[in-house]
Amino acid sequence: MITDIINWVVWAIDEIAGAIANAIIEIAGAIAGGIAEVGKAISSGLIKVSRAIADGILDISSAVAVGIVKVSRAIADGISQVAGAIASGVVKIGNAVATGLSEINKAIAEFGVTFNKWWMSILTELERWWQTQVAHLGETFSWVTDLMDDIIAFFHNPLGYVWERFTDWFLGPEE
Repeated sequence: MITDIINWVVWAIDEIAGAIANAIIEIAGAIAGGIAEVGKAISSGLIKVSRAIADGILDISSAVAVGIVKVSRAIADGISQVAGAIASGVVKIGNAVATGLSEINKAIAEFGVTFNKWWMSILTELERWWQTQVAHLGETFSWVTDLMDDIIAFFHNPLGYVWERFTDWFLGPEE
């Protein structure tokens, strides 16, 4: 009877782990497909960002798969240890559960580190792209600053502005 329960629990965990893995793979595939479509519609300035996102998704999906495998193995190991502990006593059950939870915690922590690295690479690429775009705008519209300076100088002292332009025109600019 205990063996049947243990077999059923192991089977259930395998089914759950398989379903989670399939769902995550399907979600990762849908995300990758969506990013590919977005990449087609974005201008050439966003190509580096879409590549970084695609690489990150590949990294994260492989990290998720590895994480799920590690978590399912840790759960299976924990259950196996729990089953052995049932036969030999309550003290062994406590030790097995603690070991299983420790393994699960390690697997989840590894997944978190991988996800954080991916996310930071995406943010770095976005920041680089944004700084490049702002620099291009500054280069393109630098004449606006010169025009604004002239307008401000005129309204600050209209007569002095006109006089300075008049003398520059007839006498040449002062050095």
